Amino acid sequence: MNVPVTDARDSIVHRSASWPRLTHLQRDGLAFVSVGIAFSAALLLNGFEFHDSGIPLLLFAIAVSSWYGGAGPAVLALVLSSLSFDYFFTEPLHSFSIQSRMSPTSSFLPHSLRSFHGSARSDAASSEIFSRLATSSRLK
Repeated sequence: MNVPVTDARDSIVHRSASWPRLTHLQRDGLAFVSVGIAFSAALLLNGFEFHDSGIPLLLFAIAVSSWYGGAGPAVLALVLSSLSFDYFFTEPLHSFSIQSRMSPTSSFLPHSLRSFHGSARSDAASSEIFSRLATSSRLK
C-alpha cells in the first residue's frame, strides 16, 4: 500500500508562515483601518435603519485584527470598537455614560473577548504544529 509522504514545505502551516510578517506599525494600522471600515459601514447602515449592524461588523474587525495582527492589535481593535460602539450606538448617543443596566455593550464585550481568545489559541496551536514540523524535518 502506497502512502503519500508529504514534506513539511508542502503543508498549509508552512505556506502561511512564509507570508511576509507585518511590522508592529502595520499590525496596529490594520487594527485602526479594520475598525474604521467596520465603524463607517455600521454608521452608513444605521442611517438606512439597519440598527443592529454595528455589533457584527465591529466583531468582524476585531477578528480580522486578531487573525492577521496578533494579540496586541486585537486588544487595540477591542478598545477602539468598544469606545466607538458606546459613543455612537448606545443611549444616550454621543456620550460615554450608559443609561440602562443592560446595554448592548454588555453583550458586545463578551463576544469580542471570545473572538480574541479563540484566535490566540489558534495562533498558539499553529506555531506548535509548525515547530513540530520543523523539528521533524531536521531529524530526517
